[in-house]
Amino acid sequence: MKNILNFIILLLTLISCKNSGIGDSPVLKYPLKIQLDLNDATVDSMNLSDIALDIEYIPLQTTDSALLGYFWDFGVTTNYYFIKDGSDILVFDKNGQYVSNLFKVGVGPGEAFAYCFTVDEKNELVYVYDNKSINVKIFNFNGKYIKTINSPIAPYEYWTYSIGYFNNYLFVHTAQRPFVKYLYSCFNLRNDSINILYKNHREYDKSQENKSPLAPLDYHYQITDSSILFKERFSDTIISANKNLDQYPRYIVGLGEQKLDWLGWRDHGMFNIAGGPPPGYQVQSFVETKSFLFLVLKSFREPQIFVVFNKTTNKAGIFKNTEVKTNAQVWVKNDLDGIAPFTPMNRSGYLFYHDDCLYCVLEAKEFSDAYGSASEQNKTSTKYLRKMAPAFSSVNEFSNPVIMKVHLK
Repeated sequence: MKNILNFIILLLTLISCKNSGIGDSPVLKYPLKIQLDLNDATVDSMNLSDIALDIEYIPLQTTDSALLGYFWDFGVTTNYYFIKDGSDILVFDKNGQYVSNLFKVGVGPGEAFAYCFTVDEKNELVYVYDNKSINVKIFNFNGKYIKTINSPIAPYEYWTYSIGYFNNYLFVHTAQRPFVKYLYSCFNLRNDSINILYKNHREYDKSQENKSPLAPLDYHYQITDSSILFKERFSDTIISANKNLDQYPRYIVGLGEQKLDWLGWRDHGMFNIAGGPPPGYQVQSFVETKSFLFLVLKSFREPQIFVVFNKTTNKAGIFKNTEVKTNAQVWVKNDLDGIAPFTPMNRSGYLFYHDDCLYCVLEAKEFSDAYGSASEQNKTSTKYLRKMAPAFSSVNEFSNPVIMKVHLK
């Protein structure tokens, strides 16, 4: 009887602790407001161990059919990397071995010019938006041509900037331009209909309506198994859309007076930057993981910023580059294996994320120099590094780039 009484007391104590939050991480309530003071940004590099557990390096095989420089866009699946090289898409397996070119570049049957693409991993399909034919061509992972979607995924006068696959929809982003009525939409692959997700409420004056804007890369979204997260460039809100395309605000990111505003960009940069670009930051890309929200902030006048918002502590670390250059990236100190520093974003400021991993592209010379200058102790510190030593040592300035894969906490 005494043991039963002690058990009941212990159970009630545990319940009380749980209800009071003792020992638990904070429960986030959405929409979550994140106010950032960019004056708190530090130029000191953060440690990779703060966000990551482990690292892999994937040297991409160099062949006569696969000669790559730095690449800006790629798709990741469990077994393959799909790399956009000009108008082509090259396929490598998970170990970096070259498999094939997905298609022949051209306008013939089964040929394509890839402007952007997305991958449906479950059905092993690749959707290629062809900006020559203004349609979408579908290939399987082996490069077999399946069919062409000739129904427009957006009005012909719109500039389709990027596509993604979600729950039998093509998620479509349209660049901000005069006369564009919506920026985000979903093309239903079942019935070829268009579902508008986010209308364009930005206005232009009469003198701007006939001008061609200077349109920098301008898409902000992340697709998961259950939702799409997306953000309009000049809005503070990251919106979540579920499988029924119901929308809810998820994060509200405040930059205060340091935000690049719409009118400043429209009147002093979108059509003419002869007088100098406007000041202020905007969110270039973001990724939500189980533990973090990562943000890349870009400015035309200030260095790039990388923000790490910890969902457990409800606090943000803000890290600034020291250079003001278009392609200058924020580097993270690699204190896990000491081989190569990690840059979370590509040279356009976009994050690449898949299955709890962040990815970056290291040019062959960057990796070769980093590996060559690493200590023998670092090179032999793990079984993985010892196993990969012959492959890593063979990378030189004439090799294809190396993909760095970081496993997140």
